[in-house]
Amino acid sequence: FGLDAGNGPGVVLNITSDNGQLGKETAHFLAEAIGGKGNVIMFTHDPHPGVRARAEAAAAEFANYPEITVIEKKHIEVPGPVDFARNATQDLLTAYPNDGDIAGIWAGWDEPALGATQAIEAAGRSGIVVVGIDGTDFARAEIAKGGPFAASIAQDFDGMAKQLVEIIAAYLKGEKPASDSVQIPGVLVTGE
Repeated sequence: FGLDAGNGPGVVLNITSDNGQLGKETAHFLAEAIGGKGNVIMFTHDPHPGVRARAEAAAAEFANYPEITVIEKKHIEVPGPVDFARNATQDLLTAYPNDGDIAGIWAGWDEPALGATQAIEAAGRSGIVVVGIDGTDFARAEIAKGGPFAASIAQDFDGMAKQLVEIIAAYLKGEKPASDSVQIPGVLVTGE
């Protein structure tokens, strides 16, 4: 059995976050926060399957808004995603220098969202909405400040663990899981 560990030989069942839902819901929040129009930048990390799934779902959600254009998709390096995203955002703010040139930044996890927020604040830019994923403590603190970092989505690790324990208990009684994978939705974190 795995908890956010992936499937493979010998794994009866893996329980994980619904990465598609995480990406879609944060993209929807961002799209609505910018009034359904404007230029959006996406910070991704394709080598990580969860982040890749989030980005694919976010891109599909943005496609539902004809007046939103994804103008850049930036691969964020790991380690050092906060610094990398901060530097990338500084470069993007230089390339798109006017207020309104960038309406939002979607990040596949909270560290790049933090780096983007730091760059936006350092540049004194306003009107750019930033969203991340994971609902980390530092993301919650930034969201509570009411600055550019407007939302994240928390993975429900307690819910995953609880459901996994229930599935293991049933398995030990001879019940086989219906699937080898269970996905648990996240919970949106905003300043409201």
